[in-house]
Amino acid sequence: MDSTKTQLLNILGQFIKGENPTLPANADLDSLFKKAGIHSLSAVVCYALNPQIIANGFDNKAAAKKLQKALFSTVMLQNERIFAFEKLLDILNDKGIRTTLMKGAVIKKYYPDDTIRTFGDIDFLISPNDRDALHNIMVDLGYDFNKAEPTVWVYVKGNEKYEVHTAVSVKSEALGKKGADFIDLAFSEVIPTKRQNIFILNPSYHFAFLLLHLAKHMRSSGAGVRMYLDLALMLKNEPCLDFEKVIGYSKDLNLYNFLIHAMNLCHYWFETTLPKGIKLLKEENMYLLQEYVLQGGTFGFYERNPAAQRLRDEKKKGRLAAILRYVFPPYVDIKNAYRFLTDRPYLLPLAWPCRWFDGIFLRRKKASTVFKGFFTEGDAAKATEQMLTDIGIENNIK
Repeated sequence: MDSTKTQLLNILGQFIKGENPTLPANADLDSLFKKAGIHSLSAVVCYALNPQIIANGFDNKAAAKKLQKALFSTVMLQNERIFAFEKLLDILNDKGIRTTLMKGAVIKKYYPDDTIRTFGDIDFLISPNDRDALHNIMVDLGYDFNKAEPTVWVYVKGNEKYEVHTAVSVKSEALGKKGADFIDLAFSEVIPTKRQNIFILNPSYHFAFLLLHLAKHMRSSGAGVRMYLDLALMLKNEPCLDFEKVIGYSKDLNLYNFLIHAMNLCHYWFETTLPKGIKLLKEENMYLLQEYVLQGGTFGFYERNPAAQRLRDEKKKGRLAAILRYVFPPYVDIKNAYRFLTDRPYLLPLAWPCRWFDGIFLRRKKASTVFKGFFTEGDAAKATEQMLTDIGIENNIK
C-alpha cells in the first residue's frame, strides 16, 4: 500500500475516534487531496486536518489553503441542499406522502458535521400507491423528471437530485425468497420522526440494507472507502443498532460471510470493535479486498479497467461476447445514456451509432483503454472473481 493510501486511512481512523490527526509538515497534500477526492472524502479529510491547517502546520501553504477553500465550498453547497430537502420534506409531509429516508440522508447524522458527508443524490422510499401523487408534486415544484428504473424515478433541479424509490432494492433469483421478504420489510421496519408522515429506516434493518447495497456495488463496478466508513460510523454512533438482527438479516440475504469481511475491513482500517458474532480474520487474508476497494474510488471506476468486469460478466461466453456487448450494448446497459431511449427499447439500434461516435470522438482514450483491456485484463478478472467468491458475493448477488 502506498504512503498516500496509508495516510488517508490513518486520518479516517483518527477521525472516527474523535482525534485530531497530524501529518508531517512536508506531507504531499495535493496527492492526499486527490486520493480523498476519488473516494468522495475530500470534505472529511479537510475537516479532520483543519486544526493543523489553522495552526499553520504545513509547509505547502498553497495546498493547505486549497483544502480550506474546498471544505468551505462543500459545506456551503451541502447546507443549500439540506435546506432544500428539508423544505421538500415539509411539503411531502403536508401532502400526506408517507416518506422513508435512507442512505446518505440518514447516514450524515453519524458524522460530527452532517455537511461533510456529501452525496450525489438523495434517496427516499415511498409507497407505489403514492407514485403518481408524488410525481405531480415534484413536477409542480419545477423538478425535471427522468425515469431511471421501474422502482426508481429521478428528479433534478439545479444542485438538487432525488432518487425516489418504491422498493429499497430490486428482487432477484440470487437473493431467494428470504431476500425478497427482506426487501418487502422496508415499509414496516421504520421509526417515526418529528414529522407525522416522514420516517427513517430502523437502524438494524438500515445497516443490513447498506450491506446489501455495498455488496451490489462490489459485485458490479466496485465500491470505495466511503461506503465502509459509513458502516464504521454507524457501528460506532448508533445506540439502537441491534447487531444480532443485522447478522440474522445478513444470513437471510446470504451475505453473512461478506458481513464478516466488511466488519474486519472496518476493524483494520478504522480500529472499530468487532461486534459479537463476527470472527477476527488475519489481516494478510484481507489484502486483495483492501486493494480492490482502495483502487476503485467511490463507486469502483477509478483505477480499474471496466473490461475486467465485462470479462467477468461474460465468463461463460468468452472474450468475443464481452466485446460484442461493449460495441452493441443491450437496452438495459444503455437506456440511461440517451434520453430518447426512455421507454423506447425499439430505438436501440439508433443508439449504437451515437455510442460509437462518443467513443471515437468524445471518449477515445477511455474506449481505447477498454478495448485493450479485453486482451490484457483476463488475469485481473479471474483474480477479482476469486476474491468476490471468497468473501461471499460473486454468486449471491446479481
